[in-house]
Amino acid sequence: MKKIAVILLCCIQLLSITGCFLIEPQISDEEIIQQQQEILRFGFSSEFETLEKVMTLDELLTWTNPYASYSSYYFYNTLNTEEQYIYHALEYAMVNSYEFTNIDSKINILTDRCNLIVQYLAVDTPLLEQNVFSSCFANHNNKYDYAVDENRVVSVPLYSKIIQVNNFRPEQWKKKMSALKEAKKVFAQFKKHDTDIELAEEIYRYVAKNIEYIPYENENGFYRGHLSPFLHDAFINKKTHCDGFANALALLFAMAGFEQVEKEGYNEELGHTWNCVKLDGVWYNCDATAESWIPKKSTSMGAGPFFAFSDQLVAYEQKWSDKYPACEKSYYMNPSGTAKNLNGNEFYNIARKGFAEHKEWSLVIVDSVNEKKLSKQLNRLANAYSRTVYCYQMDMMNGRRFILITKNDVFD
Repeated sequence: MKKIAVILLCCIQLLSITGCFLIEPQISDEEIIQQQQEILRFGFSSEFETLEKVMTLDELLTWTNPYASYSSYYFYNTLNTEEQYIYHALEYAMVNSYEFTNIDSKINILTDRCNLIVQYLAVDTPLLEQNVFSSCFANHNNKYDYAVDENRVVSVPLYSKIIQVNNFRPEQWKKKMSALKEAKKVFAQFKKHDTDIELAEEIYRYVAKNIEYIPYENENGFYRGHLSPFLHDAFINKKTHCDGFANALALLFAMAGFEQVEKEGYNEELGHTWNCVKLDGVWYNCDATAESWIPKKSTSMGAGPFFAFSDQLVAYEQKWSDKYPACEKSYYMNPSGTAKNLNGNEFYNIARKGFAEHKEWSLVIVDSVNEKKLSKQLNRLANAYSRTVYCYQMDMMNGRRFILITKNDVFD
C-alpha cells in the first residue's frame, strides 16, 4: 500500500513538472447569464433593437458629465436614488447622442415617471429643450455580448424599459456645441460687477435685445420644426421662441455661477417657459421674451417688470409649482396693491400710493377689468397730476390684469 501511494505522489509531481494540470470544469453559459443578470446595468443605442453600449451601475456612477457645470440639478435633487440613476443615464445618453436608453428591469418604475424624469432633465439643463419628445417602452428584451475571456463571449439578455428621447441625436448635439461655443464668446464680453443683480441684469438685457422672438407655432397652429434645437436658434440664428430664450438665459446664468432653473407654465391659451435665478441670496423670476417691457430710458424700473420679478407677477399657472423656489418679491418693481375692480376709489388710491413711492410709475394688479372704467380712472390720475399718463397692461390668470401707469413714455 505504501508503494502505491509513493508511486501516485511521484506521478502527480511529474505532471506538475512537465506542465500538465488538471482542468477545472467550465462554467456554463446559463450560469454566466444568471450571474450577469444579477448586476444592475444600463444600455444605450441609436436604434431600438440594438445595444451599442452597456454599463454597470458602478461604471455609470464613475462617469462625470463634462457639461455638469451648466446644469442646475434642481429637480434631480427631488428624485429618489433609483430615479437619480435613471436621470444620470439620460445625461450620458444626451451627451453621447444615444436616442435609446435601456433601464434594467430591476429598477421598478412606472413609464410615466420615466417621462417625467426626462422633463426634469430638460428644465435642469439648457442643453435640452423643454418641448422634448420622449417615449417609454416597458418589458423589452435586448441582448449584449459579455466577454468571459479573450476567447469566449456569451450573449446576455437585458430585460428593461426603454426610454426614447428624439432630441438625443448627433446632429442636434453638434448644433448645441456650436451654440455653447458662441455663448462662451458672449459671456466673455460682460463686465465685472460688484453684485449678482448687476451682472444678471446685463445678461438679461443682452438676451432680450439681441434675440428675436418668433412664435412656436405657424399660422396653422403647427409646430415649427426648424426651431429645434432652440439653444442653437438663440445663439446662432438669433431667432427663437420662449424655450430658446429660457435655454440661452439659463446657460449664461450658469456661466456666471448663479443657481438657476428653468420654469414652465400655462394659461388658458398656451404654454410658456421662463427662468428662475438666485441673486444675492434671493430667488427671482426672469422672462427675457419681454424685450418690449425694458424701459428705453434710465428709470427706477431697472430692466423692467419682467426682470427679477416675484411670483405675484407671473402670468401663467406654474407647472410643479410646489417644487419651485418661492420668488417672494421683485427687485425693482413690486405692485403697490391689488384692486378688486375699477369701481370707486380703490384702484385710484393704490395708483396714487405707487406714484408716492416711485414718483415716475405705479404698478397695480386688478382682479376684474372694465375698459371704460379703466379709461375713467386714468383720466382721474391725469387730472390729479395735470399731465398725460401712460398705461401698459398684461393679462394674467383668471381674468386678472397687470396695469402699469407711468408719467413718461418710457418704452418708446
